[in-house]
Amino acid sequence: SQVRVVWDKSPILFAATGEHDKLGSVRAFNLPLVASPEVDPQEYFPAAGAGITRMTLSHTNDHLFVASQDGTLTVLQILAGGVDTELGQNDIAAPFSDHVLVTRAEMEETTGAIAELKASVVDLERHNEYQLKLKEMNHQERIKEVTDEYAAKINKAREEYEALRTSKSGMENSNESILGK
Repeated sequence: SQVRVVWDKSPILFAATGEHDKLGSVRAFNLPLVASPEVDPQEYFPAAGAGITRMTLSHTNDHLFVASQDGTLTVLQILAGGVDTELGQNDIAAPFSDHVLVTRAEMEETTGAIAELKASVVDLERHNEYQLKLKEMNHQERIKEVTDEYAAKINKAREEYEALRTSKSGMENSNESILGK
């Protein structure tokens, strides 16, 4: 990326590195370009943790906005002599933002993963409901079997009780008739 700034008397060209795995830096060149055998490391301004993808100037040409592949946005103040990367005594640093920039591919991947997880949750809920219904049906069947079993035992006990009661009444009557003679 490159941006050209024209000051009253001296135009400046800003160039940036765009390699993904290296730190992104901005370099300012005074125009017209003069061949210099040595590259001064002070002319490079670190601006991002990854390669720089876009640069643009403010409408007043006093700030350079630098966007990088790692999602950072850096604002550099441009002075008549070049770029100022240090804050002056009266300048206030902007607080770090809580916002995170992500790529569309990461968002689509995350959205897809969320959709898959939601579908998985729905399937698990259905499966759990089905298992719960099966257990409830088994318990209802078992309750019916136990109820029928104990109802049959109660009926059998009543019949035996009635048979014993009838037998007792018959014995009482026969004993009374024997005693009454």
